[in-house]
Amino acid sequence: MTGFLKLFLTKTRCVLGISLAAFLVGVFLAKLRPYPLSRAIIPKIYLHELLWNNTKVWLILLFGGFLFSIPTTIVLVIN
Repeated sequence: MTGFLKLFLTKTRCVLGISLAAFLVGVFLAKLRPYPLSRAIIPKIYLHELLWNNTKVWLILLFGGFLFSIPTTIVLVIN
């Protein structure tokens, strides 16, 4: 059990590190824009929908792996 926990934490740390690096690269590239975000021509309604859609995708990716693995685990136990 200890080996599994150590492997899980190592893999989780790796995935979180990659996610953090991708976020920081995005922030860095956003700072290199020639104009500030406040001058971008994006309607506020569209921006709200875009952020809400991205949040839903993130939640599906976060919880989907756990929820979709439940039926697989049940089938494996039955077999």
